Amino acid sequence: MNIPTRHSRNPKGLEKFPGHLVGDSGDKRPRVTAVTAMDDHTLHVRFDNDKEKKYDIAPLLNWEMFAPLRDARLFRSVRVERGGYAVIWNNEMDISEHELWTHGETMPT
Repeated sequence: MNIPTRHSRNPKGLEKFPGHLVGDSGDKRPRVTAVTAMDDHTLHVRFDNDKEKKYDIAPLLNWEMFAPLRDARLFRSVRVERGGYAVIWNNEMDISEHELWTHGETMPT
């Protein structure tokens, strides 16, 4: 599994447009506007198109890079990166808006 981070947020084939990344297929990926850490190691993520998704980070906790997020205090410190291209915890851990949008579970509105 290759989790896109903010450092890989503009993979080959994507062009940056204000507010969105647009891929070869013409699909738009909205930016993150808000994030809340939930008790079950999921993130409640709101995007700039008013859609909300639930993203389970539990599978990532086995990766050395994300293992520190087992600490509830650190996990709850999640915030939106400036520009909405990722959610971040510190200078070493982040998850891109592409990953959250593509693999998050859509929540009813």
